[in-house]
Amino acid sequence: MAKRKYNNLKKKNTIFELRYLNYINDLTYKKINVIMIVSIILLLVLMFLDLRLRNNLSAVYTRIPSLFLAIFILIFKNFKNKKNKLIVAFLYKLFLFTILAMMYAKFLVHINTETVNLNALSIITAIFIITLEVRLQFVYGIIFYFGTFILFFIILLMFFGFDINMIKPLINVFLMTVVGFVINRVQSNLRFKNYENKFLLKAEKQKLYESNKELSLKNTELEEKNKELENFNELFIGREFRIKELRDKVKELDEKLNNK
Repeated sequence: MAKRKYNNLKKKNTIFELRYLNYINDLTYKKINVIMIVSIILLLVLMFLDLRLRNNLSAVYTRIPSLFLAIFILIFKNFKNKKNKLIVAFLYKLFLFTILAMMYAKFLVHINTETVNLNALSIITAIFIITLEVRLQFVYGIIFYFGTFILFFIILLMFFGFDINMIKPLINVFLMTVVGFVINRVQSNLRFKNYENKFLLKAEKQKLYESNKELSLKNTELEEKNKELENFNELFIGREFRIKELRDKVKELDEKLNNK
């Protein structure tokens, strides 16, 4: 019996989580056009600055994957069937991943310059923005936050070597990675609870509305039956009075006949 209740509760939670994910995908689908257009403009401006002001072609290359993906998402969303909300939501998360990867790649490109701390700050900013925007499940969160940092660190050691001056910015990036993961988990749970409470409140309001509607119908039926009963009582009482009048008349006529 307990196992059966547990399975029913687990099934109910799974259905509710699917509804929540669908709700999140709907929100993403509605705002994706604005986000992609702004992202494309910003990426083009940054690429122009990298090429003209900094004369750094490698930095331009780091932005190309994010730019192409943003253009693809914009086209896919507006020229494909609207049923592809799940794919659009996945592509959007992939786009955010490329933004973070772009920041790590930019750090490696400028590793021998004086902008190491500034590039570390760019990574931290990207982590912060993504933390507030994306809703990741636990496993995906581990891969997204720590997987990218570990891959970045391995590439750094294998191809660029390690400098003691990098310790502080790398520690800051790692700490922000941990903080971002924790905030994202807390935020995701709070948003889920908020959605759950709103959904349950809406369901209770719907039940209350249906109950009131059913009660109103029953009250209407009772009023109609009471009215019918009142009409029947009036008819019955009128009939009794009529019978009494006839009895009195019969009695009166009988007395007259007896007197004669």
